[in-house]
Amino acid sequence: MSPDSKKNVLFVDDEPEILAAIQDSLEPFSDGWRLQFASGGEEALELLNHERVHVLVTDLQMPGMDGAHLLAEARRRHPETARVVMSGYYDKETALRLVCATHQYLPKPCEAGRLSDVITRILRLRDLLTSETLQRLVTRIKSLPSMPTVYVQLMEELGKDDPELEKIGQIISRDPAMSAKILQLVNSAYFGLSRDISHPSEATMFLGVDLIRGLVLMAHVFTQFDKVKMDTFSIERVMEHSWLTGVLARAVAMSEQLDARSCDHAFIAGLLHDIGKLILVANLPQLYLDVVQTTAAEGITVSEAEADVIGCNHAEVGAYLIGLWGLPDPVVEGVAFHNRSIEIDQGQPGIPTIVYLASELEKLMGSQSGPRAVPEMAADKFRDAGVADRLQSWWDVCETVLKRH
Repeated sequence: MSPDSKKNVLFVDDEPEILAAIQDSLEPFSDGWRLQFASGGEEALELLNHERVHVLVTDLQMPGMDGAHLLAEARRRHPETARVVMSGYYDKETALRLVCATHQYLPKPCEAGRLSDVITRILRLRDLLTSETLQRLVTRIKSLPSMPTVYVQLMEELGKDDPELEKIGQIISRDPAMSAKILQLVNSAYFGLSRDISHPSEATMFLGVDLIRGLVLMAHVFTQFDKVKMDTFSIERVMEHSWLTGVLARAVAMSEQLDARSCDHAFIAGLLHDIGKLILVANLPQLYLDVVQTTAAEGITVSEAEADVIGCNHAEVGAYLIGLWGLPDPVVEGVAFHNRSIEIDQGQPGIPTIVYLASELEKLMGSQSGPRAVPEMAADKFRDAGVADRLQSWWDVCETVLKRH
């Protein structure tokens, strides 16, 4: 591969032995990646200013310009660069402060396989979101959903050096309709909170910023599209399916003992995994009617019919939108690839897998009448994914959650 076609990956750490270990462990990827190294924030910014960097991976605690300052500057000057924190120091306060500036977080020390996998996923996602086919389709879409004012203000608060949860709640409460919707969702039985939540500030404290961001976006998007009408397409059903997919994805992630942040990401990706359908139906109604008819006539999946008729599928369109909105990469990836081939990540399903399975389980359970049991078609469907042995336990988890409805 020529040097010009390689992807530039920049690592920043003030400990030379860590940079040397990274260089050694990622040597097998040197054909496709150009690995660069900097010992501090100032040196890294100098590199960023002189050439394109596809992925920036930085420690937080460094002398001089620390990682938080570097990430903020990289976000401001080079928004196209994917930003990853790799640090042994990352508490809730730090996470709140860096929520706008980072796409992913990795603990330190980080196994070479995990590091290379995350970088590979980031580059794959960036390639998808910048593909010519997707870009051509986006130019045909007259109106992507606007970013809600509440979300803009929320992100501005999170972008401050010392964001406050109380202020985040106050921002949400300024929009009565949004506030009411958030409280309705938070107080549903699915979250299993021990008492009713009466103010957005309380909701933020209980659920955390990531979940609140997802709920704000879901409430806004479905409000914008509540007047979409098409024969054989129900906005109400899409909203119900999206909500339940998010809830089930979170339950499955928790049953797999994923960390709390990954469980939140699975929930948000589940909430938003089908917003691309709403965008396509609202902007290309006749073409989407062709999609529905093609699906029925040829017995293929919706995503396959979308690709045949429109050129891209709803997952890619939805991922493009939430990528513009600045959601974390694992959420964007969960939306982008939920309908693609399932991959198992180090013995645990990744977020795209979990969202896909949650979506399929919700549809299977919703179509059943009488006693609930894992249907043979479900076992067949997931056998190729390598998760057939987990299916019964996930089915039981999801059934328990749905009984709260």
